[in-house]
Amino acid sequence: MINYISKEKDVVWLAYRLKDCLGSRVSINQYGMKQRNLLGYYTDQENKFARINGVDFHIKYSRKEFLRIGIGEIKVREPYEKKLEALKIIGKELSEIKERGGLPIGPPLAFYNSVDEEGKVPTLEWAFCNSLEYSKELSEGTLFDDATIEDLVWINEKLKIKTI
Repeated sequence: MINYISKEKDVVWLAYRLKDCLGSRVSINQYGMKQRNLLGYYTDQENKFARINGVDFHIKYSRKEFLRIGIGEIKVREPYEKKLEALKIIGKELSEIKERGGLPIGPPLAFYNSVDEEGKVPTLEWAFCNSLEYSKELSEGTLFDDATIEDLVWINEKLKIKTI
């Protein structure tokens, strides 16, 4: 089982890049960055009340291993369509952020819903190393032990694993 861990320095770096891209449409919990988990809120309007009016997101990131963004884990009752729209916008911005080497992060590997007893969290997943093994674990639903993967859609077809 792949067990990548989000790195604090990478999360902090990504938080600044995301804030540069989205400005006042995002509010970031800086305490969360010290926990290696970027927690924030996104709103589709330019305002300083993203935390109140927005939908929550969480990002885990390790520069050379993986990137994962999920939307709506805290505000579970937000409409699913609102979560998907936020994921689409933030995911596009993340894909275009230039890494330290000058190349963009690029498109995600896959989209899926992470489902547990609390609800459904739309998620985008990137894998920067061991991509085939990572894809296999996504396909088999063994990447997590605390949630189920549903509605898996491959975005990066080159790394798609065919399941029987």
